[in-house]
Order: sequence, then C-alpha cells, then structure tokens
Amino acid sequence: MQNGIEYTSSCSLFNVLQGKMFVRKMGGVSFFPIAPKSLDPTIVFYNAIKPAMRDNGFSGKKFPLKYDNGSGAPEAININIHTYSARVVVLLVSKLIVQREGVATSLLVLQDMESHPGLHNLVKAVCSVICFGHGRSDYKSFSPKVYPVAVYEKSLGEASISDVVAVEALTRHRNPRARIIEDILKKNIDHQVDENSILIDRQGIFARYAYEFGDERNNERKMESVHCLFESPRVF
Repeated sequence: MQNGIEYTSSCSLFNVLQGKMFVRKMGGVSFFPIAPKSLDPTIVFYNAIKPAMRDNGFSGKKFPLKYDNGSGAPEAININIHTYSARVVVLLVSKLIVQREGVATSLLVLQDMESHPGLHNLVKAVCSVICFGHGRSDYKSFSPKVYPVAVYEKSLGEASISDVVAVEALTRHRNPRARIIEDILKKNIDHQVDENSILIDRQGIFARYAYEFGDERNNERKMESVHCLFESPRVF
C-alpha cells in the first residue's frame, strides 16, 4: 500500500475486525499464526467507489451489490476484504454464474476476470481506494493479481467434466500435456474420494460437484476450508 495508508487499525474507510471466522472455516485449526483481519467497509468507502458502481452497472448500499449484466436478471456480487499486514490485502470476489450449455468449452473465459469488464472495473476501483484512499478516482490503470477459485456443479443427467477439461480450467492453459494432467491428478489424489473432486494448484482451485454425491452444504464447507488454506500462503 502507498502514501502511508495502513489498515492494521480502524480508519474512515474500514472497521478492522479479528479474523476468527477465517480460522474456523479452515476446520480443525485452533491456532493459525498468519490469520488475517477483516476490513469492514464504512459509508466513506462506499461513497468512494460509487462512481465506479454507477459507471459499471452496480447498485446497492453495501456488499453484496446488485450487478446489471444486461440479461434482465441482476447478479449478486460480493467482495470480502482481508489484511494480513500493513502492506498485504486480499480481496475475495464472489460471482455466481449459471450456464446450461457449452460450460466445458467456456470455462477459461468464465474464469478470466477481464471477460467481465464491469466486475473487473469495480475490483480495480476497490484496489485504488485501498492503496490511495478515497481521494483517488483513476482506477483503470490497476491490474490486480487474480487466482481463480471456481466450482462447477453438475445436475442429474448432465455430462461430467473430464479430467482434461478440469486441469485445463485449473492451469488456464488449453490442451495441457498428458504429463501435466497426470502430475496434477496425482498431487490431488487425496481429494478424489468420489465423482466430486477439488483440484488445487499454485494458480488456483477448481472443484467439480455432482448432486448425487454428498450434500450441498458439506461441499460448501469443504470448499471454504480449502480456499482459506490456499489463500494464506499466497500472500507470503
């Protein structure tokens, strides 16, 4: 962060909260030395990003915001903000995408934040406020580092996503070599209990769920735990 702005204590933009929920989501971890604090946005923060909200089709008073994507059915966009130190802040951006046809062939596009320009601009505006305070409005020059965390839920009767497509989505490389697919599947063998699977790589997370295997809430808890464990080492 620049200009001497530090978020280790509450300020006009954020109320700083202890990250106890973050640690609990890891599951079975009672102490974690690098657990983050949560930055709870204030009205000053929301006023600062209001121009970006207006220009990019967002509405609402606080997260989650409503996003008009032009389909006639506004989406809910949520952003959770964590700080690990005076200079490290992580944004968890949540977007629900529902698509019935051609999912496997468009996963790389769906995971690319730049293919969602309105959302991308909002994220850059949030980064700008964090780095420069509410007096900064030129957010379009930002290029935040992105680690996709994607979940594909298969309904009954739908075809499963193959290992090849899953590894392609995880690595963000088309037509990965057989050796790469084998290495990633081997590294994640402990997660492959049934047709449900979670693949983890240094570039992100990709999960495949089928409703006939396990309950939805259990899948959500597992994904929350995996994401928290993935996030922490990325900041150091």
